[in-house]
Amino acid sequence: MKLLLRRKYKAENYTIGDLSVDGRFFCHTIEDTVRELPARCPDTSAGRSCRCREKVYARTAIPAGTYKVTMQYSPRFRRVLPYLHDVLHFLGILIHSGNTEEVYTYERISFAQKHSMRF
Repeated sequence: MKLLLRRKYKAENYTIGDLSVDGRFFCHTIEDTVRELPARCPDTSAGRSCRCREKVYARTAIPAGTYKVTMQYSPRFRRVLPYLHDVLHFLGILIHSGNTEEVYTYERISFAQKHSMRF
């Protein structure tokens, strides 16, 4: 399975994009604000939360890049969700449904709840 997220609109407080699964449009997405982050993070590579000054806690989108994706059970959401591995400056990135950027995007990529959770 190959997921591709194309960011289309970058606003002050959120980022809108389109998510494709295996080359087919799946849904629109909402993330936190895209920010310039350092090329390295001494914290997340050691399994600790990022303390880099450029990252605004719970308000920064993950860096653009290619990531390994596996399906993992989320105790918080009580279901299996796509999990992104080795994301610089972040730990535990999930892709899940949500309604607004305020409640749902903290270290996650959210898609409209009208879409099926089946990947």
